[in-house]
Amino acid sequence: MFACARRIDLINEYSTENIIPIKLDITEKESIKNLEKQIENEKIDILINCAGGTCARGGRSFENYSSDELNYDFSLNVSGTVEVIKSVLSKMNPSENPLIITITSVAASNARMYDVSLPYFLAKSSESKLTDYLINTLNPIRITELVISTTNSFESEELDGKSLTTKDIFNFIKFLSESPSYLTIDKVHLRHINSGGAIA
Repeated sequence: MFACARRIDLINEYSTENIIPIKLDITEKESIKNLEKQIENEKIDILINCAGGTCARGGRSFENYSSDELNYDFSLNVSGTVEVIKSVLSKMNPSENPLIITITSVAASNARMYDVSLPYFLAKSSESKLTDYLINTLNPIRITELVISTTNSFESEELDGKSLTTKDIFNFIKFLSESPSYLTIDKVHLRHINSGGAIA
């Protein structure tokens, strides 16, 4: 298994004979080229796209966002995801029904309900549409969009009992990964029962 992260120090501790950490920033072409070199002679059965986020800090005001913020959010959430998928496609054997899971956000579905920035909303909406497109174009590769709500990524006490944990998401990805190869789950919404559908 290859584990990728911008801050490789966060995943180095998981390095074993079966887990190989790779430094990867999907917003940088050279970083993606390095990934391609690392997996050059490997077969990939499952790809999990979990990179995402925003640099925008403009609140809800349309005028507050710069083109740099918009471009960065698209690079992190959309074009970077496209490049990673392109990098691994040749390593997948279509006859074995490999799986691509892309984690998106409930924020992509309704900007009016959720307090998110415009660049993030546009980027996550596009990432969601990307999975729709791939479902129709990459068959028989299985494509699943995992739409998540509030996630307590940084173990905040304030979010305890109201949000998904990283372990919750891991367990669900494990379920998807172990599902029969003939089974396709196009989209799944995952949220804590007490989250109210909010995001964080």
